[in-house]
Amino acid sequence: MPSGPNLAQRAARWSAEHRRIAIFGWIALVIACVFIGGAVGTQHLADEDLMQLVRRGDAAAFELVYDRHATAAFSLAYRMTGTRNAAEDVVQEAFLSLWRSGARYDRARGSVRTWVLGIVHNRAIDALRRSMVHDRRRASDEGIEERLESGER
Repeated sequence: MPSGPNLAQRAARWSAEHRRIAIFGWIALVIACVFIGGAVGTQHLADEDLMQLVRRGDAAAFELVYDRHATAAFSLAYRMTGTRNAAEDVVQEAFLSLWRSGARYDRARGSVRTWVLGIVHNRAIDALRRSMVHDRRRASDEGIEERLESGER
């Protein structure tokens, strides 16, 4: 039969080993939830961490970034363009650009929201410029038609 101190040492060793196993098991579970579990583990990540996953092509992380920032993006686009359809187009172009170029995000330059709204801002300016060019062409075409009509009379 084992003596008292030997039994206590065995019990302490056994407990320490089980604690290590439990800790490693818990760490493995957290890692699995965050990196493999999709939205369950990614919901609690910061935007900057989500962008790391977006860079790797994680659609669930991209969906969370979209859910967190789409409303602010639409508000900015709507204020800039003045129409719902144009604002929706701008937001769609901006998030498509974000998905394609997630690797360009640099956390040292600002937050994800600032970066997203910067993309929306630039896309809205592009849309306004396209609209102005289109309006000028239409006005020019109408002017030519008017001149042709008045010249024929």
